Amino acid sequence: MGKTNNYPSRRPTKWAALVTYVIALVCLLAGLLIPLGNAEGFTLENMLAYQLPKAVEAVVMGAFQIPFGAELTAGYSLPVNFFGMFEYDLGALLVTLYAVITVAALVGLIPVIASSKKKATALKTASFIECLALIPLLTLVLMQMYAYPVSGTFSYALLIAFGGTLLMLVVQAFVYRKGSGAIKFVLFLLSAIAVVATMFNLGLFIPALADVLDGKLTTGLYGAIMEGPMFVELLFTGNFETLLSGDALAQTLTFATLIAALLVFINLYLDILGLGKRTKKFMVVTNLIRYSLEVLAVLLTFVMTFFVDGTVTLSIPLVALLVIAIVQLVINIIRTVTFGKHKKKAPKKARVEETEGEEAKEPEKKLSKKEQKRLAKEEQKAAKEREAEEKKAAKEKATEEKKAVKEEKAAPEKPMEVREGAGYFVYTGPTDSFINKLNNTEKQEFFNVFLERNVISLPNIPQYVPGGKNEKFFSAVFIYFGKVRDYVSDGLLNKLYEQINMM
Repeated sequence: MGKTNNYPSRRPTKWAALVTYVIALVCLLAGLLIPLGNAEGFTLENMLAYQLPKAVEAVVMGAFQIPFGAELTAGYSLPVNFFGMFEYDLGALLVTLYAVITVAALVGLIPVIASSKKKATALKTASFIECLALIPLLTLVLMQMYAYPVSGTFSYALLIAFGGTLLMLVVQAFVYRKGSGAIKFVLFLLSAIAVVATMFNLGLFIPALADVLDGKLTTGLYGAIMEGPMFVELLFTGNFETLLSGDALAQTLTFATLIAALLVFINLYLDILGLGKRTKKFMVVTNLIRYSLEVLAVLLTFVMTFFVDGTVTLSIPLVALLVIAIVQLVINIIRTVTFGKHKKKAPKKARVEETEGEEAKEPEKKLSKKEQKRLAKEEQKAAKEREAEEKKAAKEKATEEKKAVKEEKAAPEKPMEVREGAGYFVYTGPTDSFINKLNNTEKQEFFNVFLERNVISLPNIPQYVPGGKNEKFFSAVFIYFGKVRDYVSDGLLNKLYEQINMM
């Protein structure tokens, strides 16, 4: 069963998954319970769990009121006007999902603990719940990064939940996926760098870094601040007028940047989810497609910066993003080309070992006439030896049958002697090591049923030869147990069964 559970017996069992899952669960709970949110002070109101009731109110859009809890701080609450049609608090929805998944993670601890150590149940459950939790957590972290230039606050409790869960998923990938897990981690790391270093203004988070690079990272991709996230926000809020402003070249640059940003964010999510999944052909092909699209979109943005007049200039983040996208694409091209090659070799080897007839036919085409004659002589010699062995076996069988007939004739007609006055029977028939194991009554039963056969006809059971080789007899008795069980006692049946098990 081991190989059907994603890892053979030499690989780690469920304990690595259990330990990492418990740590991830502690981090998820810490994100809700540690009062290190967006507000100042180590207070109850700064605990996300205490703000959760108001988040639920926002999710149901005020359909009911909860009489306790603190208001969601600005870093968690994010009202979004979707396409200009309705406003909804996306942050409250993500916080609620995070809390619900944490409860599910507590329940998921049961199958992780109770699963067999040789099955993949623990790993599958752990990686599924961790990936599920990372979706709202990553979105909340990105939202806080986007709002940081205005709010100036960041939730460290949220960072603990996201960072701890992500780290445990990475550890599981290395422990259980080996080389595949290492490649997935590299792809995720490149996607994370692409998002953090090119979609956001690093100068706002690390002023010292901006000073070292002489302010070159403070201009975003090509002259504005955080064009990627800004254009994504404009798309979902329905502010199409801003997206469509400018001439055809400017609009082309805007939409190329928008598509590149969307693909960079989507690829980050998919790379995180890929850490918890087993690599399959569909996944490899999908990776190749999505990274190809990202390279095309970033390359178009790169090229358009040379044609658009004004403040648009080529910057370090845009060049870095293009290099990262190309490296990710090359890695996935190699994975696609090499995927499954090691699996294709195994069936060929198995066919060579299992189909001996095909092996015999293959060399015959390459053998010389002299070698073919030699093989023919060897086959004839082997056939003669088999024929001699068959004759010898038939002769031994005939001898055993004659011996059995003689022993039957020499056997006393009265196998039981009654000693008058003593009150018990004494068996005086033929005996051997098995018959000696029986008591007097069982010996009488065995003699009547199997030696004399005067109780029931047993044409399918060979004649028992006292002192002879009776393996075939006991095997036949085992097969026809149902036929003889009504004619012998339970004691004799048990001893016959014990003798069969000893063979």
